[in-house]
Amino acid sequence: MKKGLYYQAVPYHGTEEQQAYRTEISLKATAEFLRQGYPCICPSYLC
Repeated sequence: MKKGLYYQAVPYHGTEEQQAYRTEISLKATAEFLRQGYPCICPSYLC
């Protein structure tokens, strides 16, 4: 993966379980991006 600015969106449609799963995956992916030195932007509805 090339260094750059990546925007990671979390779809908010679906059941509560689907939303929770996507949020969990998004947090794990964001943590890995940060660990590797990639900048991340957090949408206001997630912060």
